[in-house]
Amino acid sequence: MSLAAFPARPRTAAAQQDVPLSVVPALAALARCGSGVDAMSIFLEIPDELLPAVTFYAAGRTQMSHSVMRSLIQLTGVPRLHAALGAKVTKNIVSRFM
Repeated sequence: MSLAAFPARPRTAAAQQDVPLSVVPALAALARCGSGVDAMSIFLEIPDELLPAVTFYAAGRTQMSHSVMRSLIQLTGVPRLHAALGAKVTKNIVSRFM
């Protein structure tokens, strides 16, 4: 059997989601913070409607400190994360950072 019998298919891998442009400045500012106290001034600048999205995308970043993520989850609130992101994603984020 030759290789010609198998159709050529491109290799596929898990694609990383694109971050919405409205969330990028907040993620960049939070990545520079060393603690949750430093991040409080940034939290106050983020609109309330974007907090669940910022929490979701920040959870996927490796440069976010644990204390910043913990403060962000506490500020957003678990019920609000559950309503915006769903039960499975919220449980995953809360179990990783709380």
